[in-house]
Amino acid sequence: MSDFTKDEIVIGDMEINDDCTGVSSYIETYFDVGKKFGTNINDDCDSWVNFYAEYFPESDELKCEYFVDTPYDCKCYSYIPTENEKTLIISLMEEYCQKEENMSINEFIQSMQKCESMEMSM
Repeated sequence: MSDFTKDEIVIGDMEINDDCTGVSSYIETYFDVGKKFGTNINDDCDSWVNFYAEYFPESDELKCEYFVDTPYDCKCYSYIPTENEKTLIISLMEEYCQKEENMSINEFIQSMQKCESMEMSM
């Protein structure tokens, strides 16, 4: 299957990871997840896929995973995005951060690191 496009994903939320080295986002999907991820759940209205990305700006690493939730279980799978998908996800995460936090991802992480170091020194 071809790469997903800007019209097919939306950053749904963003938070800084526990060690303040990256950001995590839920990604709303508007493409055929069954076809893309091979989930075979398209005909099951009680099952769905949740897609997440974690970006580490210092190393420019993007980790993606998706969860297949069914009435019986929830399984997690890694997804390796193509270079185009990686670039797209990172740019949309950056846009989201600029819009929601009025700062870049790097500035957002640094602001959280400063808050944490101030809390630790108290």
